[in-house]
Amino acid sequence: MTGRTLAPALAALLIAGAMPALAQGAGTPVAPPGYDIPMSNDPLWLTLAHCKVGYDTATGLNKLEFTPEVLAMNGQTVSVSGYVLPLDGSDLTKHFILQRTSPDCLFCPPADSNMLIEVDSARAVPWNGKLVTITGKLQLVRNEEQGFFFYISGADWKWT
Repeated sequence: MTGRTLAPALAALLIAGAMPALAQGAGTPVAPPGYDIPMSNDPLWLTLAHCKVGYDTATGLNKLEFTPEVLAMNGQTVSVSGYVLPLDGSDLTKHFILQRTSPDCLFCPPADSNMLIEVDSARAVPWNGKLVTITGKLQLVRNEEQGFFFYISGADWKWT
């Protein structure tokens, strides 16, 4: 599998909750020695990282505890740079995950739930591994079944 065909499969596994180790706070993916993971240094990721990731063993679902700072951002327009991981398996997508780290490392799991934002974009974004900046209204959601807790709708984007 290439990185382009593997990434949608990883997204499907994440959505299905098949990666409980991630929900248990595995943290930022660790690359093999000598391999640098491309990563966004956008300050919003550092703010979201303070939200505590957990895993409910009774239900088998991810959970997230929002910080007061993040709660105050609910409904606000935000901009954040990151990497696109299509949810529809397309190379030109309007519905995707924005994550802090590049999804191109085949040896690295996706990031924790506090490092993922589900995005519905007003216009399609080409999936090409480049860093992109998304701007839109941040909504805090409790989508434990899919492992998403941050959602940006009506987003616009530009290359970073």
